[in-house]
Amino acid sequence: MRKLCAVMLCLAFLLAACQPTPEKQVVIQKDMEQMIEKAQKTPGITQEAAQGGLRERLGAPQRYTADIVDKSGKFYFKADVELTIPEVDAMPMAWVEAANFEQDMVMRLFDALCGDREMYEATSIELSLMRINARDTITKGLLVPVWSVYSEDSNNYNEKTSVLAVNAIDGSIIDLQTGY
Repeated sequence: MRKLCAVMLCLAFLLAACQPTPEKQVVIQKDMEQMIEKAQKTPGITQEAAQGGLRERLGAPQRYTADIVDKSGKFYFKADVELTIPEVDAMPMAWVEAANFEQDMVMRLFDALCGDREMYEATSIELSLMRINARDTITKGLLVPVWSVYSEDSNNYNEKTSVLAVNAIDGSIIDLQTGY
């Protein structure tokens, strides 16, 4: 019986065939030069089409609303935002390429984006339990799993300080000052 099963299994492997090689390329590479040339040759927008505006031509709604729940039911995303579409006839296109950043450019970008806000360098992230206080009271609360992000305290050498706590159940950020 075992020999028969082994022979049948070998025959199944030997007689199984792969899908034939496709005649056309399955993944088509994008030709950037061709796309730019085509975009530049595209005729201008007619006066009738331009009167509708970019929002109408794109079919973009005034508001975007969404209620998304993942399969596990633990992640919930709700959005209700007004969409701002520029009042223009066309959108510009720019050619960009990878380049090295000089430290001066990095510092200017950091200053422009972050300003004087205090920044932390995360040194460790740990899954632990944290007591979440009920609002307006410190006598009631829940013990929940949290992802704690730690940074070394520059004032106390070798002492780590929790700078962020994320509820591991629902992903909400826990205010370390209020405890909820």
